[in-house]
Amino acid sequence: PKEKIIPFFVYSHKSDVDCRLFEMRRNQFQGVILGNSHAKYGIDETLFPHKFINLALRSQDLYCNRVICEMLEKQQTISKFLRYAILDLFDYNTLNIDNSRGGGFFEYINLGGMIVSHNYDKNKCFEGNFQSELYRQNCMDIHEKIIDELFYNVEPLYKELYDEGWRGRVLKNGLEEKNIVTPGIYRRNEDTINENKRNLREMVQCLRRINPNMKIYFTMIPRFETMEKVMERLMPSFWKKELEREVLQICKDESCTYLNYKECFEIYGNKNFYMDACHLNSIGAKAFTYKLLENL
Repeated sequence: PKEKIIPFFVYSHKSDVDCRLFEMRRNQFQGVILGNSHAKYGIDETLFPHKFINLALRSQDLYCNRVICEMLEKQQTISKFLRYAILDLFDYNTLNIDNSRGGGFFEYINLGGMIVSHNYDKNKCFEGNFQSELYRQNCMDIHEKIIDELFYNVEPLYKELYDEGWRGRVLKNGLEEKNIVTPGIYRRNEDTINENKRNLREMVQCLRRINPNMKIYFTMIPRFETMEKVMERLMPSFWKKELEREVLQICKDESCTYLNYKECFEIYGNKNFYMDACHLNSIGAKAFTYKLLENL
């Protein structure tokens, strides 16, 4: 029946952000959270005294976060109430990350990510063009306009499309170093770095256009202690210097705040706060959010 076919079609063709923008139309959110899975699961938006919405998503890079800011700017009816923004930076090598060039690009889209090709033409992990690979990887119908006409672009009610029950898990296993040694740590891509420097600044400028007095915070959430020690040993020191030089300059120019919790033992030293070596569980997210609130 039509009542079931239409919502299924719309949900399957909308990103997580698209669905959450529907929610923003029905609620006057005053704060927004952007980042990847570290912010998605590490910040509990329900604990803020003001209404926050979490637009972070697994593997979401700086470019996609910038696109989200631009979407918010274009839709003033839902963004005009925003007074706070938290932009989580993930790690010191974040300037070197472009998801559209990597093997996990379509996994990000399949989990509800932004459907944008970005630099896919430079991706060496897939053979097909963006549209054909999108169809093959995600079983998506590329003839959306035809189906849109059939179903009149019905606007669905917002609905969570995933089960977050697993956030209650507690870290049990150790970590395998081989799983976290990636080219993004050692191999610099100057084009990506320069583009992401622009993305960072343009995100902030975009938010300033939405609200010139918006309070903007850059954050960094710690992994579990064992992982932080490994990353400290593996991560070349120039990443931290380069990122913080860029972020601190933006903070100076745009009146933002940088909150780095990488050395917060109160968080990263508690095994019960983590569902794996990288991500906070629901208990850890509450603990971290309360810590974050002390500085907002």
